[in-house]
Amino acid sequence: GGGDECHPGVADITDAEQLKAACQKIKGLWEGLDGVIHSAALPSTPGSDSPLRKDPKEHWNRMLATNVTGSWELTRGIFGHLLQGGRPRVLFIGSGAGWAGTAGVGPYNVSKAAQNSLCQSMAQEYARDFPEADIQINTLVAGEARTEMNQGSCVSPFVIVRMALLLLAPERRCPNGCSIGS
Repeated sequence: GGGDECHPGVADITDAEQLKAACQKIKGLWEGLDGVIHSAALPSTPGSDSPLRKDPKEHWNRMLATNVTGSWELTRGIFGHLLQGGRPRVLFIGSGAGWAGTAGVGPYNVSKAAQNSLCQSMAQEYARDFPEADIQINTLVAGEARTEMNQGSCVSPFVIVRMALLLLAPERRCPNGCSIGS
């Protein structure tokens, strides 16, 4: 397909069957895929001041499934198609919370730390397993950009677009396994 086509699709990142169906749909539309951006995330429970002590296990499981496991499954499911595209790029939208230990948002911090580690580990493993493919798997830390989880910021969410496009670009021998601030 051409670069001017858009085919929206909806899938629950925590549902393996929906992810599989989304990957099949993408594979049916294009011969290859250039990149994947992982931006799905759940925030900490609103109003919970001690989520590591008080939140139900179901919230922990749902957060890790959304913020980490879904991205892992989606990348695994679509990676062959990224290889066919000739320039496999995977970009995680991260958060400084992945290096923080802030009281009241512990599960979110843990999920973002796991996402950072997932990015670095996938980058190394996939680069080792496909040395000819110029793998680029990175995390872009959105910083203080206004997002659904950071409504109080006056920094435009579009501030990360330029860096995201650079990290998805076809240039060879660019970063792999890095966390980069916007």
